[in-house]
Parts: sequence; structure tokens; C-alpha cells
Amino acid sequence: MHTDHLEHWNALAVQKEDDDNDDSTGYSIFNGHHMLGSPCKLAAIRDIETVRTPKDHAFTSFHRKFTKFLNDSLGGYGYRLESWITIPSDFRVMPYSFLSMKSC
Repeated sequence: MHTDHLEHWNALAVQKEDDDNDDSTGYSIFNGHHMLGSPCKLAAIRDIETVRTPKDHAFTSFHRKFTKFLNDSLGGYGYRLESWITIPSDFRVMPYSFLSMKSC
């Protein structure tokens, strides 16, 4: 992102406070932290673990960690688990690549 654009967006944010309905600029005004994401192609959990573990140890035992995460967190989202959910190693997920940025 070019800094001139960021300065322009910040100037528009000040102007936008005066007229909250003016969207004539076509620019998206933002403040704070932002994440841009891009979906990657579907991949089996075992493939993610195999390919990414040598580069990033966070993916060591990814299949086990993912299964534990789902079982531990689904109750917090209102799902009643009658038994432990088992995720097959060929279960396919869509990884995302993210870019995180903080505006000034």
C-alpha cells in the first residue's frame, strides 16, 4: 500500500465523520488493525501437516491439535457433543493466507 493512499484515506476519514452517508469517493475508510485474506486450494489435513511442518513447527501434530481444538471449542458455540469428534486425516480444509497490517 502506498503511503499517499493511506494519508488520503485518513483525510477522508476526518471528512467522513461530518457526513457519514457520503460514499462518493469509492474508497474504503478504515482505522486500526486489518487483515486481508486469500483462500488457497483445498488440502487434506495430513498434507498440510506433512508439507508445512518442516518450515513451521506450529504445524507439528496439526491433525491432533485441530481435532482437540474443535472438541474443546464447539461447546462454547452452543453445540452439545455426545462423543469426541474424530477428524479423518484425509479431511479437506481450505487454508487461507493472511496479511495483517496496522494503520497509523
